[in-house]
Amino acid sequence: MRKLLCIFCLGAAFESAFALTPNAAEELWAGYDARHDSLKVEVVREWDQGNGHYKLIRYSAGRLEGSNKSAEPMIAAYYGTPKNASKEHPVPALVQLHGGGQRAALHDYWVEMGYAVISINWGAKALEGPDTPNTDWDGLAAGFIGGRDQKHWNEITPGPNTLYREPHPMNSSWMLIATAARRALTFLEQQQEVDAEKIGVFGHSMGGRSTVLTVMDPRVKAACPSVGGSGFLYEDLWGVPGSARTMRENQEAYRKTVGCQAYWPMIKCPILFLGASNDFNSPTEWVVKGMNLLPETTDSRLALAPHLNHRFTPETYAARVLWFESKLKGNFEFPQTAK
Repeated sequence: MRKLLCIFCLGAAFESAFALTPNAAEELWAGYDARHDSLKVEVVREWDQGNGHYKLIRYSAGRLEGSNKSAEPMIAAYYGTPKNASKEHPVPALVQLHGGGQRAALHDYWVEMGYAVISINWGAKALEGPDTPNTDWDGLAAGFIGGRDQKHWNEITPGPNTLYREPHPMNSSWMLIATAARRALTFLEQQQEVDAEKIGVFGHSMGGRSTVLTVMDPRVKAACPSVGGSGFLYEDLWGVPGSARTMRENQEAYRKTVGCQAYWPMIKCPILFLGASNDFNSPTEWVVKGMNLLPETTDSRLALAPHLNHRFTPETYAARVLWFESKLKGNFEFPQTAK
């Protein structure tokens, strides 16, 4: 295939020239600066509830320029902080990435635990009323709301509402969600009540996969994806021919730039994967294979809920709570992996 060069820029955030299909995820993100463009934060409303202070906000995902479209998505999110958090007493923070077909939530549990939390509404499902300002992908195929061609676009193959008219990783909704998540990190580090050196990311199902695609960002100090993000989904499980997911075209380029197996080798922050032993979305075999790609110096654990598919017991979920208590607060000593 003939190689062409094109420029992908988010304002001036993406400054590198890329091949028509970048050869690796690291190459794709090499020139990205999630701090470059203004967040243009809008506060829709704010209120107190229990021991927390909450806001419904929108922020800019940055200016996206492609050969097919130009766009500046606005991302809706809930942001909550403990009432006692301040510039003098900053708190650790979390980015929560919801699953497919779901919506952002307040996550007052984590606020009560002493964290600032931003939960972004990347799927664009209505947050409250029909007139409540929501995520607007500005014509790009990224969420689950809108016409057929504006819903989640998995592939890098171009379509009517993709950023590029050529095959490109940024055509995939996964990369747009990862961009929105990294901009959420920028939002958190700009809040005076947040300790910018203690930020974590977690998500379930599609949110788990989005977590794996995000936490190569050096600002992330702890991560916890669940039942999503294993990678290798387009390969047959050993002994189960025909078990791989299928893709029309550009599958190899997709694996190298969008598939989670391309991101595990770049994760340096401590990471705990919550799995279910019979999960359809992140088979345990592939979770182990993905985690084996981590750098040797990366602190990692795997917690499995036995016999379940795509859900946990409370005891399994407790591992996530203790992971962040350990890695962001230093309040718990997480057990070492058995030799």
